Amino acid sequence: MLAKAFKFIDSLLKSTNFAIFFMIFIGVISIYGTLFPPRTPFDFNLYKTPFFISLLFLFAINVGYCCYFRIIRVYVAIIKGKFTGKVFCSVKKDILENFKKRGFKIKQIEDGYLVSKGIVKTYSIVLLHIFIVLLIITAGLSSYLGFLGTVNIHEKNGTDICFSWNEKKDVLLPFNIYINSTRIDYYPMPLKLEIVNLKDNTKKEIITKEREVIDYNGLKIRILKGVIERKSVVFSVLYNGTEIGTFENEFLHENFSFKIKLLAYMDPLPRQFYADITIQDRMGNRDSKTININNPMEFQGYRIYLIDIGKDDFGFPYVGLQITYEPMLRMIWIICVLIILTLIIYPFVNEYHIKLKNEDNGFNIFVWKEILDPAVLDMIRTYEIK
Repeated sequence: MLAKAFKFIDSLLKSTNFAIFFMIFIGVISIYGTLFPPRTPFDFNLYKTPFFISLLFLFAINVGYCCYFRIIRVYVAIIKGKFTGKVFCSVKKDILENFKKRGFKIKQIEDGYLVSKGIVKTYSIVLLHIFIVLLIITAGLSSYLGFLGTVNIHEKNGTDICFSWNEKKDVLLPFNIYINSTRIDYYPMPLKLEIVNLKDNTKKEIITKEREVIDYNGLKIRILKGVIERKSVVFSVLYNGTEIGTFENEFLHENFSFKIKLLAYMDPLPRQFYADITIQDRMGNRDSKTININNPMEFQGYRIYLIDIGKDDFGFPYVGLQITYEPMLRMIWIICVLIILTLIIYPFVNEYHIKLKNEDNGFNIFVWKEILDPAVLDMIRTYEIK
């Protein structure tokens, strides 16, 4: 009974179909984690559960087991020339010299010779499976051992404490984060303006936005900024291609004078958030950087992301930071690059394994997969024993 169970498990782990089913199963489960990510540290996080991490390790075992018995052992047998099948043809013994001239690797085996070329393709497919197994294991360990924390810090203040999403409590960081300053870059604000000619008191309403240039009585007026607090407009005037100067609300000149009133505006949309931060560890090592959204700061393996800038209930500006530590991130990237390299090599290298089995008057040829380059095939035919 036990032997049957082991045999069933063995056949299951060797099955490519089971590996594909397992991969699809993990993918289907991952849909939930993608559609319903945790919003707070106390929400359910599928990817951090022992169940999901166990699935990854089981999949790694499945792929590794399948790789060893279905690929590595098969290729070891090929490299040792332990394959037969239908005789491709019989050839004269002096064919060996021609194989050498064509760059084939010739290896003597028990019952003849193994002629090989493109062995790198064999290694690439084996390494591809090994790298996939390593990627799964490394990603699982990185997820399990990694750190995710968040903290809000007021401007001109610092802290070495953050809330850990893993432990769901405040934890001590190995460094102090200090916020030097913050700023927000906005998209140009849409404005509704009224231009009043101070000489004849004519009025003209214009809808524009910051940084745009408008034409008015032969002048070009560049709207620089709408100052909401003062309900004013800062602008510059260009006349005959020359900038006369920068003004606020009024422009007085002997030939033309006007006043610009701010009638209405739309709240500006933030384009980018910036925070100037300084980090210092307990040994005195420090670094400073201006971070923004999607441009984190790296310090001793940690990544500090800017996720929010705002003001508290008392009007004091603060910065929201996300702190991550992924101990195997570089290893994951290296493995991904190696996987890509093996995938690039595989389709562009031709692989030949030809067994020359000793016979009295020559060799019997056995070809692995019986796929040969036409030039190699023609060469073999010239030595064929009729």
